[in-house]
Amino acid sequence: MTARQQISDLLQRWREISQSEFAAIQAGDWPQLRNLQAAKETIQQHLTEARDAWNAENPAQPLPAADENPFAQEVGSLLALETRKVQFLEARRQRLRDRQGMLRQARTNVRRVRSSYAGPPEPKWHSYS
Repeated sequence: MTARQQISDLLQRWREISQSEFAAIQAGDWPQLRNLQAAKETIQQHLTEARDAWNAENPAQPLPAADENPFAQEVGSLLALETRKVQFLEARRQRLRDRQGMLRQARTNVRRVRSSYAGPPEPKWHSYS
């Protein structure tokens, strides 16, 4: 297998994992997300090795070449997918922050109501005899 084909296959695998990550984020399946991220780390190592192989096979056109990178379209598509995933995750975090704020406010309101209607707690002991 040539380095070009190896890189292309690894980028395709990265896409599949990214799509699975998005599904895991949507489902709130955090253990699955951790597993997928570990798989991506492995792919990243293989991509580094494949890039080195590419550079050895193509000394006149080492990766990354600025203008004529043969993987520019695939990488751009992957970056768009990663950006979409980050935006979705950030929106989810914001909704959770908002909910947490509402819960804090509700707790404060309950404390105020309780202190309005309840007198001070009576001591358990009335004397120290």
